[in-house]
Amino acid sequence: MKRALMILLLCCSIFNAEATVFVSGSISANTTWTKANSPYIVNGNLTVDSGVILTIQPGVTVQIDTSMQFSIDGRLIAEGLVTDSIIFTSNPAIPSRFKWPGLSFRIKARNDTSRFKYCIIEHANIGIYNAGSSMFVSNSVIRYNSEAVFLAPPSLPTNCYNAINKCLITQNGRGVRDAQNTPVPGLLSENDITYNDGTGYFTQSSSKGMVMNNNNFFYNHIGVWLEGDNVRGLHFNTFKGSASTGLHIEADTIYTPVSNNLFIYNDSAISLIDVMAASVTNNTFAYNNVGISHNQNSVNLPNPSGMVISNNCITKNVNYDFTENGTVDFQAPNNWWGDTAITHIDSFIYDYYDNISLAEVSYLPILTNASGCQAVTPPPPCVAPAGISWLFAGSDVVFSWNSVPGARLYEYFLRFLHTPTPPSGIDTKNTSVIYNNVLPGKYLLCVRTHCWQLPFFSEWSCDTLEVPTSITTLQQVPQPRIYPNPSNGIFMADIPATMQAGEATVLDVNGRVIARQTYTPGTTLKFELGNIAKGIYVVQFTNASATFHTKLTVQ
Repeated sequence: MKRALMILLLCCSIFNAEATVFVSGSISANTTWTKANSPYIVNGNLTVDSGVILTIQPGVTVQIDTSMQFSIDGRLIAEGLVTDSIIFTSNPAIPSRFKWPGLSFRIKARNDTSRFKYCIIEHANIGIYNAGSSMFVSNSVIRYNSEAVFLAPPSLPTNCYNAINKCLITQNGRGVRDAQNTPVPGLLSENDITYNDGTGYFTQSSSKGMVMNNNNFFYNHIGVWLEGDNVRGLHFNTFKGSASTGLHIEADTIYTPVSNNLFIYNDSAISLIDVMAASVTNNTFAYNNVGISHNQNSVNLPNPSGMVISNNCITKNVNYDFTENGTVDFQAPNNWWGDTAITHIDSFIYDYYDNISLAEVSYLPILTNASGCQAVTPPPPCVAPAGISWLFAGSDVVFSWNSVPGARLYEYFLRFLHTPTPPSGIDTKNTSVIYNNVLPGKYLLCVRTHCWQLPFFSEWSCDTLEVPTSITTLQQVPQPRIYPNPSNGIFMADIPATMQAGEATVLDVNGRVIARQTYTPGTTLKFELGNIAKGIYVVQFTNASATFHTKLTVQ
């Protein structure tokens, strides 16, 4: 029998009477972590033994030292409250991204069901790694991880069931990766899966995937990538602003029902590559660069009966409603194309009649009205960014500009004044960029918006900047003062009595909003940023007539 190796060390604080508990080793009996003893700091490898339940109460913070494993062979019950979340983060209290391995559910836990509710899981390599146990995750935030959730292939047969419901999965390298080949379909429902650098949801070739209903896949590089024996289906989801593709279905995917989804503002709404069976029905594709992209090359067969694209609303897409990139003729009857005129429909379909090496798309008969279309708001006008400003941070310069509603992304460049303009700029989704080790001299900074409709690019918005030999020679009008600076994330901001009322916003160097408060003249604001990563931040003060920026260093 494995001996208990739990190490507990209580350190009472004379300031707030809270305790700190250091934990490592094995938890070999049912255990409860309480808010009164929080935070719990995992300072060595920790395992919840098979058959054992670790219960974490609302309001508990769990901090894991760099590289320390937190493994679960039994059950983990972490159920917070809407007003009192449970936090899993890295240690020290001011973490950086991807600093601890994550929560690892191993195959020994396959007969147990763990639960997360109102939790925050952040700054890990893989937030939740699940190798075959059942799990319910709801009302939780999983952010700032290299990968939010990885449902890994189990080493033994398992009928595990995974459900992820009403969660915010955001700003990770990848959202959910599913490689579990289990006969029991999981459920991904009512989640906001947003701003992930890679794919929002990805199935590997061995997976049957999850049922995906009523999710928002917003502003990921790719919303959903299906590559495998996926028979589950996607229904009533919204795919918006994908930099590459809203929904990508790859070869070897046997059957995928896709219905009643909305695709808007994506570069390519849906991409089908060598897929022999799929049902794409009752969806709305509008204001994407390309609506449906189809490629059927590797399997030289006619349009199979199992490959159905019908009763969709495919209209108002920027370049094409449908592109055929393969060599096998394809049939897509009974769709609404925004018009009944054949010349109009043909002009938005790219196929044999545009390139004789490609297959022909047959679309007759057509639907004659838009009764099945979801209501879609047209993209906003394509306008240039405004409010370019800068902040000196030693030899670095942080540039920022006002966001443009509905922008696809931004393009910018910085050059010495009177030198040639580069042929193209640098693309970014952010409204703030940092240039390191900027030499003294006169510069021109230009930014433009990439838009979702013609002309696709706004005019350039430019401003000049002179970097002095000494930054201290720059004199500015009275503006807010922040202190202490550097800080640990808790700081004050004094607002001069001569300033107009406005809003103070803390942003990271990528332009992401960390905190926001309103202010009035002659007052002092207090910011408590909590578990914020070390580094340079920008505190922006905006009112009706001016914008000021101040550098904040967190250490």
